[in-house]
Amino acid sequence: GPAAILPTLWTYSSFPHRMAHIRRALRAALAAIAALDLAASDVQRMGRIQLGPRAFRVKVRMFWIRHGQSCANVMDQCKVKSNQAEQYLPKVEAALKRYGEEYDGTPLTGELMEADSTEPDCTVELITGKLKAGERSDNGAIIRVHDLVKDPTLTVCARHQTSQAGKSFMQWLRDSGVRLDFLGSSFLLRAFETASAMFIEQDAALRHEVLDDAVLITPLPYLTERAPPGYTSVQRDNEPRRIEEQIKILEAAAKETGAHGSHFRPERVNQHYAKTWPSMQHFEKFKAFLAAHVVPSLEKVRRELYWAKAPEQILKAALETQLKPEMDPATHGSRVKVSWPGGAYETGMGFTRAEYEDIEAPEVTIAFVGHNQMMLEYCLGGDMSKKPNNNAVLEKLFVLEATPGVEGDDTQYAHLVMRELSEHCAKVMDAPSGKESLASLVHADVANCQDPYDVSEWIGLEKPRGSIFGSWGPGENTQCMKLADGGLASYPISEQFLPQANNLRGV
Repeated sequence: GPAAILPTLWTYSSFPHRMAHIRRALRAALAAIAALDLAASDVQRMGRIQLGPRAFRVKVRMFWIRHGQSCANVMDQCKVKSNQAEQYLPKVEAALKRYGEEYDGTPLTGELMEADSTEPDCTVELITGKLKAGERSDNGAIIRVHDLVKDPTLTVCARHQTSQAGKSFMQWLRDSGVRLDFLGSSFLLRAFETASAMFIEQDAALRHEVLDDAVLITPLPYLTERAPPGYTSVQRDNEPRRIEEQIKILEAAAKETGAHGSHFRPERVNQHYAKTWPSMQHFEKFKAFLAAHVVPSLEKVRRELYWAKAPEQILKAALETQLKPEMDPATHGSRVKVSWPGGAYETGMGFTRAEYEDIEAPEVTIAFVGHNQMMLEYCLGGDMSKKPNNNAVLEKLFVLEATPGVEGDDTQYAHLVMRELSEHCAKVMDAPSGKESLASLVHADVANCQDPYDVSEWIGLEKPRGSIFGSWGPGENTQCMKLADGGLASYPISEQFLPQANNLRGV
């Protein structure tokens, strides 16, 4: 029967001079399937067997990291009252002129709505025929004050927390014998600033045990954050600045915030895709880009490739024309297919974590810094109760299978099948509670948050006299920062990922 035939097929598949055995075994397997009327799942399993020495399978282990708290995040505890509208609405009008774009100069109703149990930020209403009056929605005139904070940086406290998170995570990687083959982020400033602080700015000795100097931070397309559907019509906080401007902002931050600030290294950022690819959020396009462009570019994979990867511009055109501009999370798991001259990509059937561990194939390990909404929808099934804390690390698993189009022609592109973990992502490392961080803030923690507002004014933090950092100085940690200073107590590793558990699993 098939159970006896499959091991034979697998045994001979790596020896090109025994192709006749493979063909005979395949014919026998197909006949046995027809005779026994096997279940569809069994047929699909057989269809995943690599037929031929040039076929290739690689396991992709992705650590999905939520960025540190930004200057927009901390505005989710707005303390301004409605009777202060005369003082604060001019600040919103100034922000509209600076970052309002199509709403530049749009008047406000004159009312400032306080934060409440349904919306922790203050809100205002625009007077414009382009939007629905009295409504907060994708096309509503009511927007949150932080919606006008253009592509924000991390707060001062978040930079410290992020650095400590990186130290704990990289120590775990080292102790687990795991090295990173790739380091990516979304196009948003807070994401690749987090990647820098967690990995590139760490102690050189620790860094070299986890990643090579050749590994750069690479902002990638289709990972940009968006507000949940129905929340707001304006999202300047989720619209990236030009990467040249982002880099200048981080270079300036390194000079201004001293010991608790940035040690950003612009030469460690690959700017290419941020300049040439779309900044939208689309998980299926991201998966296709990962399979057809990122994974084949990794050194560990290139040594074993027998096909040419799809040219970048051809791949981009295929993704933009053949897949819908926006993706409904409810369709996640549906079959997706994209093709280009000589090659193709499609999604395959899911697998369990146990099945992943049983697959014998090379594995690449990549880290991406992304955002809450996308992680919730495509890693945690949309379960808000599992919302990851800032700097928490989840594990997402893929299996990429590739078959060259024409035997003997290495110029042909591959047919790629990307399979995805069907279970929720596991949490590798947790991080301090965002609510605790917000509750402990003092002015020094957000002293860098000045564009387009002085955030401390909106969240009720008293300005100190003299220096904007008050009595806090180099070497002194605020209560918000101290939340990150407990090592593994602050950044606990889940039990299933502790080194001893990995040893038992053979990792």
